[in-house]
Amino acid sequence: MKNLIRLDGIYNYETLDAARSMGVQSFQFDFRPRSLNFLQLHVFQEMVERLPKNKETFFLHFSNEKDFLIAKVIEDFRDTLEKNSSESELILEFSDEKDAGFYDQFGIPFFWNYSPGSPLEEVLQCYNLRGVVWSLDLLNSFDSSRSLELIFDQFWDSYGEHIQRMKLKNLIRGVRPLNFLDRVLNMMPFDFISLPVDHHFESSYRNVNLSVLRAEIEVFGQALEKDLPF
Repeated sequence: MKNLIRLDGIYNYETLDAARSMGVQSFQFDFRPRSLNFLQLHVFQEMVERLPKNKETFFLHFSNEKDFLIAKVIEDFRDTLEKNSSESELILEFSDEKDAGFYDQFGIPFFWNYSPGSPLEEVLQCYNLRGVVWSLDLLNSFDSSRSLELIFDQFWDSYGEHIQRMKLKNLIRGVRPLNFLDRVLNMMPFDFISLPVDHHFESSYRNVNLSVLRAEIEVFGQALEKDLPF
């Protein structure tokens, strides 16, 4: 089901529109200055000016940005939603290690990127936490040095009850290599798969091949309908 796919790192309207036409309803925009998918605020504003009436979910990704900058992006996006009478949902995403209160101060649901040694216990106490993002690259790195099965078992033993009680979502970010993704999905329950807009979809730097993108969305949409594996 394509509504379980999130497209990450969108930086132009053509990519957003192509994904919509394929039935994707969740999108992530990257405001991290060091990211290859960094999106300038004015470009984002131009993109969301054409919001559809139907409900979509927009994730805004930050890492170590100032709180006033994040608040400004939230304010502008809310104004656009109101102007367009859109029922779309705004969710924040963080990949840093700030005090847990930093994430809750905005009063917006957020997802948080897991990393080893991060203050997970504190973040799990956040009122607005809605999900945890797992990087497939990070898990692949884990797997080369430790038993991934053991890592998941320990994580679930420690936090599984809390995650279930809070109804938190688990999102896996990344799709390659496919055989490793398949293995990970059979180890731990994940609610979403996110497809990063990267060199696999680009014919040149920041130039998305929309035909390749559509084909990839179709492949993963069909796989999800069949409950995997690939």
